[in-house]
Amino acid sequence: MRNSLRSQVIALLVTVFSSQLPSLQAVDILIDTITPATSTNNFQVDASGDAKAAQSFQTTATSYTISEVDLSLKRAPGGSGNFSVAIYSMDGSSNPDSRLFWVAQNASQSSLLSSTGFTTVAFTNTSGTPWTLAPSTDYYIVVQDVTSSAIYWQYWDTASPGLTPTSYNNLYTSSAWSGADSTLPFMMIVTATAVPEPSTWALAGIGCAGLAAASRRRRI
Repeated sequence: MRNSLRSQVIALLVTVFSSQLPSLQAVDILIDTITPATSTNNFQVDASGDAKAAQSFQTTATSYTISEVDLSLKRAPGGSGNFSVAIYSMDGSSNPDSRLFWVAQNASQSSLLSSTGFTTVAFTNTSGTPWTLAPSTDYYIVVQDVTSSAIYWQYWDTASPGLTPTSYNNLYTSSAWSGADSTLPFMMIVTATAVPEPSTWALAGIGCAGLAAASRRRRI
């Protein structure tokens, strides 16, 4: 009888603990404008004109830590300068506001980009500081050349077929953002890992403690 009850308790604890694993390990794609589209269009990002290009994305109803940002980029023929990529907050007018994290700072064009065609370049976090973002919030990925050697960010040939949630592209020239536009998005993928809620950690902890206690009783 005791062994049967103990087995039932262990089975229940395993079920509770297992139910929390997906939320502890969930990896989501917050935006993907590369996979569903093909394009030959591009925007030139040239620091000599103080230009930046930006594409927005949105988190869902949980906090996220960005694990990877993929961008479809190329460099100009003979280009050998540097460029930077950053995560920005969004202001009340749907324009990029403040830089929150560097995704890549002074990255080498010649090392990462081709001059003959667009390359999907993957940027991961090597800074040691997590790129953690708030739930249900809009952000921008911003690309800028920093050495007056033009780079190109690919965008869709035709108007986007309704990205959900709505995503905006934006251009910065002459010291001002041109205004958010929900068509012709720049091509990128933002991959993130959900940050577990405190209650998730608590339930997982209870499951671990219960399994450990049941195991000790079994040995006794």
